[in-house]
Amino acid sequence: MGIAIVTAFFDIGRAEWGNRPNTPQWLARSTEDYFSCFERMCRLENELIVFTEPKFVQRIMDLRAKLGFAAQTKVVCKPDLFEEQGEAFRKIDAVMKKPGFLAGVTQPHCPEYWEPRYVLINYLKSVFACEAIDAGLATSALVAWLDFAYCRDDNVLPRTLKWDYPFSDKIHLFNIEQPDSQSLVSIIKTNKVYFTGCAIVAPQNQWRELKQLMQSAFNMLLSYDLMDDDQTLLLMSYRNAPQLFETHFIEAAKSGWFVLFKHYNSFERH
Repeated sequence: MGIAIVTAFFDIGRAEWGNRPNTPQWLARSTEDYFSCFERMCRLENELIVFTEPKFVQRIMDLRAKLGFAAQTKVVCKPDLFEEQGEAFRKIDAVMKKPGFLAGVTQPHCPEYWEPRYVLINYLKSVFACEAIDAGLATSALVAWLDFAYCRDDNVLPRTLKWDYPFSDKIHLFNIEQPDSQSLVSIIKTNKVYFTGCAIVAPQNQWRELKQLMQSAFNMLLSYDLMDDDQTLLLMSYRNAPQLFETHFIEAAKSGWFVLFKHYNSFERH
């Protein structure tokens, strides 16, 4: 059966980010950019659960149906995500507007410092995964979160277009830096990344543990008038309960971030 994949796409206006003062053009990404990546993911035989807004539901189903994977696909429509998650959204927005929030920030053009919708959706990764599990949409024992644009090019895909791997009963994170004792304030201000947020794998029951850890990390940051995206929340979760995790180091300079289907795949021959 393989690993069930959970992902999400909501249009937060990223196509226009390049028009924002002091924001580099490379941060902008259109809906078509996202879907060109997602179309590659659609070629996988795995279960696929997608959270999205009404205008994308049919497009997603059509992409999978034409490849013969309609039965392995579930689309969850969230027409009012930012109202549904209004309390968390307002808290993120309020922190970002605090005087001094950007003090000491070395990369203020990055969206985790100015776009609350971006931060919220990244925070919700474990929430989406748990909703898919609780609703019975993900039937595989292992469930992975993968970003909607994870498949940046054809080389990311496995040759077999199948993905399965005997991951242990831990929460699996993929790191480009070894966790250390650097302070959270320093990490947030310098935008240092330890764990990639684009991929997380865990057994179904462990996703609930991760959701609780990320909620606790989120609330802790709020209490100090700080905020960051899922990469820092994952680091905090790992620091708070390292026994629940298994980490996998990625040599990003050599192979990039997007290596799961090649390096962790029982169907691939190395």
